[in-house]
Amino acid sequence: MSQQPNTYSTIVIGVGTMGSAACMHLASRGERVLGIDRYPVPHNLGSHHGGSRIIRDCYFELPDYVPLLLRTRAGWEALERESIKFGADATFPLVHRPGVLYMGAPGSEVVGRSHASGAGHGVPCEPLDARAARARFPQFNIPDDWSALFEPGSGFVRPERAVAAAVRVARAHGADIHEGERVIEWSETANGVQVRTDRGTYEAGSLIITAGAWTPSLARTLGV
Repeated sequence: MSQQPNTYSTIVIGVGTMGSAACMHLASRGERVLGIDRYPVPHNLGSHHGGSRIIRDCYFELPDYVPLLLRTRAGWEALERESIKFGADATFPLVHRPGVLYMGAPGSEVVGRSHASGAGHGVPCEPLDARAARARFPQFNIPDDWSALFEPGSGFVRPERAVAAAVRVARAHGADIHEGERVIEWSETANGVQVRTDRGTYEAGSLIITAGAWTPSLARTLGV
């Protein structure tokens, strides 16, 4: 039996960084996916906005993240390949890797823990004293008692381009992406969920909420 036009495997509310990736991966696995965003995708009102986001593997916050970060390298490369395959402009890369420089005063946790987490997982990283750092990066006035760490394999990603690329790939795999459509409410049904918007009503077996700052109002019934 064929599915009804407004019936999906999964509905994703919010098509920013996380939502576009969810749509892309689910659609590439053959799921019937609907992504809904109240604004054009990408836009300047979401968590992804800002022109650039740092990417780094020497993760001082918690070394347990490093294997996940290393795995994302293959993910970024795959996203670039797939988006170009489906028509994205190859002259505008998503990821740039000029390296990342960490600097800090004596005892800096950022420098010390970044070095420890990276070195512990085999991430290339180079500790520098103040003199060596000034010689390498003369644009910075680094105090004599500071230390630094240079991670050559990291850099930054263009978040708006990344969102647009993920949406392009998702659509190429059959996902429906509704832009400029506001979700009013969602509710459970016998077979999953129902989502009502200012344009219509949709049903799905599961719901993913990646709505950034709008998540509390959408998820209030969960008691989160």
